Amino acid sequence: MWLRQSSGGGVASAGHGGPLRQRPIDAATDCDPRACYDSFCKHWQQAFEIIQHSAPPSHDDVLGVVSHLDYMVTLLLVELHHCNKVSLPAAEASGPPAAPCLEFLLSENLLDKLYEWACTTGRYANAVRLEQLKLYELLVSHSRHQLLCHEPFLRPLLKILASSQGEIFPPDLEKRLVILLNQLRKCRSRY
Repeated sequence: MWLRQSSGGGVASAGHGGPLRQRPIDAATDCDPRACYDSFCKHWQQAFEIIQHSAPPSHDDVLGVVSHLDYMVTLLLVELHHCNKVSLPAAEASGPPAAPCLEFLLSENLLDKLYEWACTTGRYANAVRLEQLKLYELLVSHSRHQLLCHEPFLRPLLKILASSQGEIFPPDLEKRLVILLNQLRKCRSRY
């Protein structure tokens, strides 16, 4: 098993509690980085197969991609939590701890691929955009805002924000957009 739980609380378990809902990760006491990475890659592979073969995507296709994305986010959050926990000032001088899931996300431009697919989702566009905004919100907050200096993260984020300009969204999507924008504003004021 790639993740164990402490006796005191629940585990950050993907697939329960709805799409991309933030789950407690403090209970994760031990994880196998290789197993997390392998699982992350497998979920992306399965999501990407749906993305490649769904034109236009059906309701089940969208649910499938969002479900795999949910698992991937959980694995990223566990990895980021672990990296933040072991990150010491002395260790930062030689670079942050390895984060293979995050490195794969960035090096393979997964967020760009997800954005491009989202543009083809037709009547599901708002639901997919909502999940993308949740993803960015979680990653910005849990990465200590360090992802904002990486082009493979920033470029698709800016595309989503630019495509949102002048749009009228349902209240839940508008709320999520405002939360993300406030988070980004706070990041800017720190630097």
